[in-house]
Amino acid sequence: MKDTEIHIGLLDEAVRILIATGIRDCYQNDLENKKNQGTPFDNKNIFDWIINDAENEIQYQKRRIELASLTRAFHEIRKKYGWIEHDVSDYVTRDNKNLLALNFIGTEEEYKELMKKIVDEKLET
Repeated sequence: MKDTEIHIGLLDEAVRILIATGIRDCYQNDLENKKNQGTPFDNKNIFDWIINDAENEIQYQKRRIELASLTRAFHEIRKKYGWIEHDVSDYVTRDNKNLLALNFIGTEEEYKELMKKIVDEKLET
């Protein structure tokens, strides 16, 4: 089963997809932000390097705050619906170029039903 199919047919499907995609994208953007952080060392003008490195660190931390705030908002919406975030990455395939798979957003009972569906689907193949 593809990660983009795990919420199909559930009540408030679009909200679940929005939350799962938002959380995934925030985590992924934070990884990219971390990878791009830092200034290559330049010993020709150490003081300019120190200033540039500090400015880059400030931008990096500002972006981290933005991403953390957005992630918190998605989790607050999830909690208002009474849903739990379930990691199903070991059981689904990514349906896109993203580094991370979508997590399942739903109740414990819905998660158990999804896992049964995944197992049944694998047994059929």
